[in-house]
Amino acid sequence: MIAGMPLIVAPLMLIAALAQPPAAAPAGSQPLVSELATAFTTVAEDLRAAAGKMPADRYGYRPVEGVRSFGQVIAHVSGAHFLYCSQAAGRRMEADLARRMSELRPFSDVGTAASARTYGKEELVPLLTESIAFCQGVYAQHGAAAAPPPSAAAARALIGNVAHDNEHYGNLVTYLRLNGLVPPSTERRASPPR
Repeated sequence: MIAGMPLIVAPLMLIAALAQPPAAAPAGSQPLVSELATAFTTVAEDLRAAAGKMPADRYGYRPVEGVRSFGQVIAHVSGAHFLYCSQAAGRRMEADLARRMSELRPFSDVGTAASARTYGKEELVPLLTESIAFCQGVYAQHGAAAAPPPSAAAARALIGNVAHDNEHYGNLVTYLRLNGLVPPSTERRASPPR
């Protein structure tokens, strides 16, 4: 089971993804992974845009006590990208990355003590960008025409990553709106097509 995901959710998401017509996938790719990669890219760009939109002085904003601040959500999602996508790639995080995530972990936890080191926008936006690029590489690796279909464990991690991102993007939408900002996904839908 992926942390926080009921055991039945991942197989149901996999069945739903497999039921999609293969015509949606680019020629020579894995249809399931292609769909997951598209879903990841969409939510990842929304996360990146939200991180860029929130002013640096509001990264400590939290709507109520007992929930992560905006910056903590960005840190949490970034760390989760590296975790899920390392699992999907079937390898451990490299030592330097594991050390960096270990240092970040106390900050990203909900109950961070006031004495914990804090991270600002200037550190978190590049970290989020790095984590997104890392995951895009893993989705591309699994989606390549020559790649075998992902293992069940890799598929669960790829699906879990998209689900986790959507969950936390939903948090950030609320944080942005409570700060008088329009979420990126709303802006995109409100803009006329090019």
